[in-house]
Amino acid sequence: MQQFENFSYFSEIYPEYGYVFVGDSGQADALTAQMMMTEKSPEGTSRVVATFIHDIRESENDERSASVTFTKLLNSGLRVSEKPSPSRGVIVFRNYIQAAVIAHTHSATLGNLITAEELATITQAALN
Repeated sequence: MQQFENFSYFSEIYPEYGYVFVGDSGQADALTAQMMMTEKSPEGTSRVVATFIHDIRESENDERSASVTFTKLLNSGLRVSEKPSPSRGVIVFRNYIQAAVIAHTHSATLGNLITAEELATITQAALN
């Protein structure tokens, strides 16, 4: 998987950084996000702050627009919901407000990735 190999390469070169991955449900991005959250190597996976997958299906029943790996991800137990949880996983979102709300809800787990002020800014920008 080329995307994961690229991540592995850069995480070795830049060990001082945390990483956030954003992809969509139509390609191999779901597999990359899953690997970043579960692979024991490279060492860089421990520095993955969050992974986000944009659900680009027309509806939740639209099976044609989702990749096989995205469908597996939805059923894997790695999906982070809007409810607070101490576990890390893949944030699946339908719009950017939802992504920001979930990231803010899980701020303790995600190292305060999105503050309340940033959530308000993202919400306002998305509504405009």
